[in-house]
Amino acid sequence: MSETSSVFDFHHLVTIHYPSLRDLHSSTEELALATPINCTSRYDPSLPLVADTAVGHNAGRMNNAETSFYSVTPAVSSPSTRMASDDLAADERLLYDMQRAISGDGGTELFVVTFDVPRPAKFEGHEHADDEYAGSRPGERRGDGELASPESNNREAMIRINRQTRLPLVKQESGDYLAEIGSGEYTMTTIAFDAMESDALWLENMRALVHGRSDRAVRHVALQLERQARENPPVAWKATRRPFYSVEVLEISRPVDAKTLACKPDTEDRCCSICREDYGPKVEPMALHNSSHLVCEPCLITWCLRQGPKVRCPHVSKGRLTITGESRRCTLR
Repeated sequence: MSETSSVFDFHHLVTIHYPSLRDLHSSTEELALATPINCTSRYDPSLPLVADTAVGHNAGRMNNAETSFYSVTPAVSSPSTRMASDDLAADERLLYDMQRAISGDGGTELFVVTFDVPRPAKFEGHEHADDEYAGSRPGERRGDGELASPESNNREAMIRINRQTRLPLVKQESGDYLAEIGSGEYTMTTIAFDAMESDALWLENMRALVHGRSDRAVRHVALQLERQARENPPVAWKATRRPFYSVEVLEISRPVDAKTLACKPDTEDRCCSICREDYGPKVEPMALHNSSHLVCEPCLITWCLRQGPKVRCPHVSKGRLTITGESRRCTLR
């Protein structure tokens, strides 16, 4: 692994943003995200560990700052604006330019996007025979298009990296200080990207993001898509574990579509009266059979468990909700 540095010394900070939709250049380029590694044996990282907001915050799963990807390397030489020749392949230019950039004091932002284009995709240094597929297999990708369709075999998996390097302030003849900014764009196949030989921390971070290797990487992608108003393509995560009483709660209540509540004039019906969380895909409203009052499912379960064998509706005293027997079965009396 490459050497790291303290932010209190001269250093270079590399920050990665993925996916960067602004770096899709044409209508033929469709966003294509890699399916996270081993997703079928992992729980959805975007969901809370338990139905408790405080626990989620304490675990860092609800903290946007915990999704950042950056690396700090020591500045060992003077900043240089000399970059690689355009004659080199994109992967070689990226490694060369980044090596020179991070050796000096300053910072670099890398805006990354993976996408599909119609075959054959002709980019410098990566031409291939028509019968050779140079991208990831369709079943390993998810995105805007129908990746499982026959047409997906005729599309190339690509990655584009936009580099913005900010060098230290330099005093001009006028007496003003100006920060010089260097930039570069590198487009290559995903095969070429994965084959790049370097132990640089910024490259390891980028690969972790692109392939969804960690829960933090998955949450980073979800947050970036949300900020860019783009829907996150579905992933077949491991089925969420549900306590046995989550099924029994349906005997005393029924689920309500949160979208139907948005049109109601009473704003009190748009959030849970106990935890005050807004109803949505992750906070499902439940209507009690005995009173029709709304409460979210986690709060309903917690309410029943805490109140003992003689618990009533959280809103009114009409009816009684109980959990009886060794199985702690939820019933309505």
